[in-house]
Amino acid sequence: MVMASHLLAQGFLSVSDLQKLEPSQLSLDEKVAIKMTGRPLPDIEISQLGVSNNKRYKRSFNSEWYEKKTWLCGCEVRNALFCFPCLVFGGDTAWTKDGFTNISKMKERSEKHEKSKKHIENVITMSLLGSVGVQARLSEAYKLSIIEHNRKVKKNREILSKIIDCITCCGQFEISLHGHDESGDEKKFESELHKHLESSTVFKGISKTIKNDLLDCLLHVYRDHVKKEIQEASFVAVMADDTTDVSEHTQIVIVLRYVLNGEISERFWGFFNPDNQTADGIAKCILEQLDTILQGSTEKLVAQTFDGAIVMKGKKKVIQAKVKAVYNNAHFIHCYAQQLNLIMKNSASGAQDSRIFFSNLLSIPAFFSRSPQRLSLLNKHIAATVPCPSPTRWDFHSRIVNRVYENLQSLKSCCEEIQATCNGHQTISEATGILHILSNDTFMFWLKLFHKIMPHVEKIYEQMQSQEIDIFSIHEKIANFKAAIQEIRNSEHCKNPSVTLMTQAKELCDCISDDIEHRYSFSKQLVAAKKLFNKKNFATFNIRLPVEEIKIVTKEYPMIDKERLETELGVFFSRPDLHDYDKLIDLLKFILENNLDDVLGEITKLVKVLLTIPMTTTEPERCFSMLKRIKTFLRSTVNQESLIALAVISAEKAFFDSTPNIKEKVINLFGQTKARRMDFTFK
Repeated sequence: MVMASHLLAQGFLSVSDLQKLEPSQLSLDEKVAIKMTGRPLPDIEISQLGVSNNKRYKRSFNSEWYEKKTWLCGCEVRNALFCFPCLVFGGDTAWTKDGFTNISKMKERSEKHEKSKKHIENVITMSLLGSVGVQARLSEAYKLSIIEHNRKVKKNREILSKIIDCITCCGQFEISLHGHDESGDEKKFESELHKHLESSTVFKGISKTIKNDLLDCLLHVYRDHVKKEIQEASFVAVMADDTTDVSEHTQIVIVLRYVLNGEISERFWGFFNPDNQTADGIAKCILEQLDTILQGSTEKLVAQTFDGAIVMKGKKKVIQAKVKAVYNNAHFIHCYAQQLNLIMKNSASGAQDSRIFFSNLLSIPAFFSRSPQRLSLLNKHIAATVPCPSPTRWDFHSRIVNRVYENLQSLKSCCEEIQATCNGHQTISEATGILHILSNDTFMFWLKLFHKIMPHVEKIYEQMQSQEIDIFSIHEKIANFKAAIQEIRNSEHCKNPSVTLMTQAKELCDCISDDIEHRYSFSKQLVAAKKLFNKKNFATFNIRLPVEEIKIVTKEYPMIDKERLETELGVFFSRPDLHDYDKLIDLLKFILENNLDDVLGEITKLVKVLLTIPMTTTEPERCFSMLKRIKTFLRSTVNQESLIALAVISAEKAFFDSTPNIKEKVINLFGQTKARRMDFTFK
C-alpha cells in the first residue's frame, strides 16, 4: 500500500492517488488532511452521441456539474467521474473504482447514488471530519492542515493579485491582454509570479477563460460600488448616446451622473447592443439598465440627456417619452454642446458666401491629408498640420480657421513649392486652386471674420465640457458669448467695401445671437430655478417671495415640499452671509460643511437636483473615443462583457486607484463564483 503521508506531501491528490489508498488503514489525521486538500476538479471531456426523434445530438460533460454536486470529482487520466467521500471512506465501485462515464444517464444515476445509505454516511462523515469532537479539534494534524491551507491561500491570493494588476494595467493603458508573440514577456514579471508561471501545473491564471472571469469580477465589483453610491445619492441623471463600432454593431453608452458628499460624479455604466436601432429598441435597452441600477427607486431619476442618433431627438421624442412614462421626474435635456454645433452650422450655412468659404477652407486639410508627400512638404513650412474637420464638433473648424489664418504665407509658399516640384497634374491643379483661394479677397474677409468669432466659440465649447457646468453658470457663459458676438458685429471686422459681404457678415452675427437665444431657452422649471439662485434677485425676493417660481419648481419636482421650501428661501434671501458663492456646487459645499443640510433640507434637495442635471453629453462622447481604442480591427471579436469591463478599467482609473480593498473584493468573488483548482478562501 502506498503511504498516505507520501502522497499528501505533494499538496494535491488526484483520483488515481486516492484509489491507491486503503480507507480502513487511514488515520484520522490523514483523513482530515485529505479533506483539507480537497476534491480533484480537472477539466475532463466526456461526450456521448444519441438520437431522438430522428435527430442526432451530442451530450457532453459540463464543469458546472462540479458546482451542482459538491461530492463529485473527476479523473483526467481515466476521463471519468467519481464520488470524493466514497473514495476516501469506501463505497459503490461504480463511483470509486470503475468511474462513471455514461453521460446520458448522469442525472438519474447521480440521484440514485445520492440516495444510497453508504453515500449519505460517507458525506456526513466527511462533513463532520475535523469539525466535530474534542479530539478532532485538538488534533495537531488538523491545526497544521489549517495553517498550511491558509499559507497556500495567502500565496495563491498574492499571485492572483499580481495577475489582476497586470490586467488593470493593460486595461488602463488600453493595450491588448495578449498578443501574437509573447516570447520573453515572462522576464518582465516579478520573480514570484515568474516562478509560479514556470512551475504551476494546476492554475497559471493566464488562460482566456481566467482573464474573462477576472474581468467579469472586476466589472461586478465596480457596478456594485456604483449602485451603492446611487443608493446613498439623493438624485441621479442618465446620459446616453449611440455609435457604430468597428464590427458594425450599434453601441449604446450609458453614463450616470449624481451628487455625493458635495461632489459631482459621472460614472461610466457600460456599452450595450440594443435589439434593434429603432427608438423602441434603444428605449428598451436604456430602461432595462435603469431598472437594474435604480432597483425600483423611480423618483430618483430627475433628468435624461441624449445626443447623437436622430431617433433620440426626433419629432415624436419616443425615447424620452418612454423613459418619462416610467420615471415621471426624468425631464429631458438636449446636450448643450451639440446645440452649439447646430447653431454654428446653421449660421455658417445661412449665407451663400459663408457656405462657399467653409467649402474652400475644408478643402485645404483634405488636400494635404491625402498624401504623405504633401504632408512632408507642409511640415517643412509650418510647425503643425492643418487639422481635419469633425462632423460633430465645431471646435475642429475653429482650429482649421486659426491654423490657416496664422500660417497664411507659409501655406502659400508650400503650394508654390508643390507647383514647382510635383509632376502629378491633379496635384498641381489642386495646389493652384488652393493658392487662388488663399489670395481671394472674399475668402480673406470671411477668414478674418471667423478668426475673430472662433476663439469665443472655442471658449464656450470648452466651458461646456466641464463636469461642474450647471444651469446657473451656463446662462452667464451664453450671455458673455452673445455680447462678444454683438461686439464683433458692430466692429470693423464686419465692414467691407462690398455692401453684400458686409450685410451677410452682420446677418451671420445676428443669426448666431438669435439662434443661441432660441436653442438655449430653458424649460420653465429650470428658468424658475435659475431665478431663485441668482444673487441679483435676492434683494427683491427678500421683500416679496417668488411664489410663482417656487410653485413651478415644486410642481415639476414633487419630492420638494413647497411650504417648507418657501420658509427656507425666506430665511436664505435675508441672510447675506449665505450668499458668498459663484457656482451652485460652492453653495452646496457651504451648506454641507456647516451642517446646514437639515435646517435647509429643501434648498439642499433643489440644489442637488440642479447639479445632477447634465448640460452636455461630453462623457459619453469620450467613451466612444475609448471604444475605438479598445475595440480595433485586431480585437473586433471581444465579447460584450469583457469589452465593458475593459472600458470600465480605462474610464474609471481613479476608482481603481482610490477604492480600498478593490483587489480583495475581486479575489473573493473570483474564488466564490466557480469551483477553482486553487484555493482562494481562508479557513
